[in-house]
Order: sequence, then structure tokens, then C-alpha cells
Amino acid sequence: MDPVETNNTHRVFAYGSNMHLTDLGRWAKENGRNPPNIMRSYAAVLHDHALVWNYRSVARRGGAANLATIAGQRVMGVVLEVDGATLDLMDTKEGHPGRYSRGSAPLNLEGIPSGEPVSAWVYRVTERWLCDEEIRPTLAYRRLLVEAAKEHGLPQAYIDELNAIPVLEQGRFSQG
Repeated sequence: MDPVETNNTHRVFAYGSNMHLTDLGRWAKENGRNPPNIMRSYAAVLHDHALVWNYRSVARRGGAANLATIAGQRVMGVVLEVDGATLDLMDTKEGHPGRYSRGSAPLNLEGIPSGEPVSAWVYRVTERWLCDEEIRPTLAYRRLLVEAAKEHGLPQAYIDELNAIPVLEQGRFSQG
């Protein structure tokens, strides 16, 4: 199934700060954009991928989430059904196509009996911006992910995994 549905509705798999709808709205407001139009959201799993920390975000003052293809792993997140203007807003926020690139991926919807996976847009850091070393997130960024996971009802085991992500020591950020 194509990530683009009828009536200009797009599915976006959010696994990082975009899961936190209040933060997404804050970004839109601070950047003079209309608030995001999220028509629906639901938990989903991206199989054979892992959450990795190989991108340094100047705006977040530490690492920001990215995906790596790793067999047997999985990333929980949220599918956001958005309109075209919100997809454009998210493209701008993620620096598509420069910093993060948007492509499609098959997802399994959490809590729905087996069936055909759905496709959604997924943002990944472009090769030019990948770091060779781990860039830990700040405590504030990790809190965003945990709050969003709780808000969207992701499993407690995944929330525990997010809470276990090592964070950057305060004052240790460099723009490198």
C-alpha cells in the first residue's frame, strides 16, 4: 500500500521527537507555521530496524534519533495520519532532503491481528550527516521520547528501553 492515501492524507512513522505532538506544535509555532493537522495516530512497529544515535542535532544540543537496518530488531513508534501541509511542515522540521531523507517503509500496526503491513513515510539521517561515534541525546530529548511513548500507549517494556538510553552529560555538547 502506498503511504499516500486518498484525500491528501499521508502516513508518517514517528519514532523520535515527532511522536511528541506538543513538541511538534511548539516547533511549528516557533517557526511561524500553522499547527500540525494530525487526523489520527496509532502505535506501530518497524521490524528489522533499531534506534541509533549517530546524528548530532544542534537544535537538540545532543544526539537525535535515527534508524539503522538490523535484522531481528524493532523500533516502536507512532503512525501519524497528516495532511499535505503537515507533511510539508515535518519535511521542513527534519531538513528533508538534506539532513533527514523521507522514504517509505512497511509497518505492522501494534495490537492489530496479522494482516498486510501498511506503508508510511519514515525519516532517516542522510549519509552526509551520519557520525561515526555514538552521539548521546540530552536528558530533555530522552524525556520527550518517553512522554510521547506513554501518551500513545506504547508497551511499558519499550518505555523502559527508552528510559535506559544513556544521556549526554550536561555541558558536554560540541557542534563537531
